[in-house]
Amino acid sequence: MKLKFKKKRFIYNLLLGVFWTGIALDSILELEKIRWTKYIVLGLGISYLAKFLYEMKYQYIIIKDGTLQRSGLFHFHRKINLKEVYAIKEIQGTYYLKTDKTVFKIDTDLIDTSSLLHLHSLLKELDLPANKTPFYN
Repeated sequence: MKLKFKKKRFIYNLLLGVFWTGIALDSILELEKIRWTKYIVLGLGISYLAKFLYEMKYQYIIIKDGTLQRSGLFHFHRKINLKEVYAIKEIQGTYYLKTDKTVFKIDTDLIDTSSLLHLHSLLKELDLPANKTPFYN
């Protein structure tokens, strides 16, 4: 199961990628003096397009075999085993899943609504005491 990004994020990255790549290609194809800044703008556009394609394929969080794995193009993958979680904290719409070794951050503002409902049901299933989770019934 994958927790998906909001569609707004994809549109934003795609538009920025196309915009910066278009500006760079337009300035490179002109017959005036070639400057190194044009290639930086081209690199910026290509990086936005790469981010768009990567996030479309891998999404935000992958839930597999009792683990959560956050994927990212420009940073390391973070992984947490749900059986090791002893507390969940919610601060301004961000969940912090705590284990003995690490704290796993989930930014709910980035998650699509249907995926967020699935995340809530998954976190409710964890057998945590009432004072250690915001999902206590």
